[in-house]
Amino acid sequence: MGLLKKLTKPLSKFLDKVVPNEIKPALPYLSAFAPFMMGPGTAGAGGFWNSMRGRALLMGGANLGSQLAQEGSEGEFDKLSLAMASGIGALSAPGASEYLGSKMALQPSPAPGAPDLTMFQKAKNLGLEGAIKGADFISKSQATLDNPGFNLATLEAGAIPITQGTGDLARITAEQALRDFENQEGESGMPGGYTDDGRRMAIRSAMEAAGHIEEEILDALASLGLRQGGIVGLKHGGRIG
Repeated sequence: MGLLKKLTKPLSKFLDKVVPNEIKPALPYLSAFAPFMMGPGTAGAGGFWNSMRGRALLMGGANLGSQLAQEGSEGEFDKLSLAMASGIGALSAPGASEYLGSKMALQPSPAPGAPDLTMFQKAKNLGLEGAIKGADFISKSQATLDNPGFNLATLEAGAIPITQGTGDLARITAEQALRDFENQEGESGMPGGYTDDGRRMAIRSAMEAAGHIEEEILDALASLGLRQGGIVGLKHGGRIG
């Protein structure tokens, strides 16, 4: 990601300066909720930014910006989070469900001797069926959040963006704690004096202080390659070393 980082690092420094620190923790939630708050809309209306491609770029950009604006960011970002945001953005476009349905392979005729679908066609249909269900859910959620209330429907509509925002914030908190720990390691004049166990403890302490639950802490450690070993490993049946 060397060339890409040359582009994202200056942008990260700019966003870090102009975005107030007080609202940075809210950015992952704001970017996750964005596609759900745009309303169901009408297929073909609104031009490029209401198309699947336009929504993917718009929501992917919002996610990338929320990552790069975080304190201490050096232009690095989580590609999986960016891909998820772009995918959800595409599915949030008006008419996404109908468009995906038009791409489904023709079902085989019930007539005797009619050829069955190929393995590739079946796999394609399975993936499109999942995407259509996702698009239908997002469209329903958009309509619900367009007029929210204190009810189960509103809670269900907010489940995906809340989960995504919480996961992104947990990962960001863990990365910040790891950077702080490594900076302390460098300033101590004792390179190699700290172990992965120390890094896990530093991340865990920072995340617990920020109010993250155990599952979020474990997921964040896993994303940083620190899930196994030490306290975490022993808790889940592993062994030190």
